[in-house]
Amino acid sequence: MNDWVLNAVDRCDKCGSQAYYRAEFGTGTHLDFCRRCFLYREEALREQAVVVIDESEKLGKFIPVEPGSVK
Repeated sequence: MNDWVLNAVDRCDKCGSQAYYRAEFGTGTHLDFCRRCFLYREEALREQAVVVIDESEKLGKFIPVEPGSVK
């Protein structure tokens, strides 16, 4: 069993979608991001954040491996 940090009430600080990433900064602050918004800013976030929490594996059960594999 995983000990998730983010849940359905955690929203992307950019667009408001469900957050799957959290970037924590040394100042005790954090920003939450959906997959799309995080990937768009990933390089800068990884350079500036002390810790990046990636819970995108939760999406794996919803995203088909191959197009058309889910009916």
